[in-house]
This record gives sequence, C-alpha cells and structure tokens, in this order.
Amino acid sequence: MIKRLTKLVLLSALPILTISDSTRADAPSREYQLKAAFIYNFAQFVEWPGNAFSSPNAPFVIGIVGDASLGGTIEQAVKGKTAGKREIVVKYFANVGAVEHTHILFVSASERDRMGDLVKRATAESTLTIGDFDGFTAAAGMVRFMTEDNKLRFEVNTDAANQGHLKISAQLMKLARIYSK
Repeated sequence: MIKRLTKLVLLSALPILTISDSTRADAPSREYQLKAAFIYNFAQFVEWPGNAFSSPNAPFVIGIVGDASLGGTIEQAVKGKTAGKREIVVKYFANVGAVEHTHILFVSASERDRMGDLVKRATAESTLTIGDFDGFTAAAGMVRFMTEDNKLRFEVNTDAANQGHLKISAQLMKLARIYSK
C-alpha cells in the first residue's frame, strides 16, 4: 500500500515539473527524464488483459520504434524495476514493420506516416501506444506527450485505449487531458 501511494504521489507531481535542459552534456535532458518516468508509471497504472502476456513469467516489454533517442533514458528509468511482478525489458525497432509484441510502444515522429498500420496491430495486441507529435491521438494513438507552459503534460485517447482492452486507472486519468474528436 505504501509503495503504491508513493508511486501515486510521484505520478501526481510529474505534470507540474517544468522542462529544462540538463547542465551536463552527457546527462539526459529533463524532458527525456520526465517522459521516461511517465512511461514507467504508465506501466504501473494501466491494466492489460490476461492474454497480453504469453506466460506468467513473461517480461513486461517497452518498445521504441523509429528514432531511439529516448531509449537510453527509459532503460535507466526502469533498470531493476518491475511492472507488477514482471521484469521490464526495453526493445528497439527500426520501423513499424519490425515491431513485435510489446505492452507499451513509444512511437517516434519518424513513424508518423505509418500510424495506420501500427494502430491496427497495436490495438489487436493490447499495446499502449505513446507518441509526442501533433496528431498522434487523432490518428488513434493512445497517449500523447505535449508541452504546455513549459510543462510536460499528456493527452489520452480513451476510445483507442478501450478498443485495445486497456484499463487506465482513475488516478492517471485525473492527470490527463482527454482527447475528443
């Protein structure tokens, strides 16, 4: 209970944190750190259907398709952590055609023109899709990161999440902007 409460406090604090570049050249940017933290917390506050995992011991897979700039920061954020009781694994895919089953898939802007193919497959496999480019949720992506007043926020396409049989917690939805057509 305490662990869950701590996660909720961290999650609720994230939207009010401002984005600024790190002072160290080799450190990930603050924006990447915040996105990685959000992605990790999405793994904690979204419920996947039982058939989303091939076995009771199957890992929780976070995939990145296209530009992998965010990948190293996600790997750092999830290192040694779990989603539920499952080990978290980060996988990289060069393009939409190479994507294999994942539970969360970060879609870089380089794959914008292939969203139609991706969305069909992701919805069928109960994959939470996340992107950060304009039009992502309009193209049936599930979660879009955006910056407002120099703060990282996120928008949720609840119709797309429902079609993928994903249950997003009420606590998470309180922090989100809801996409509507």
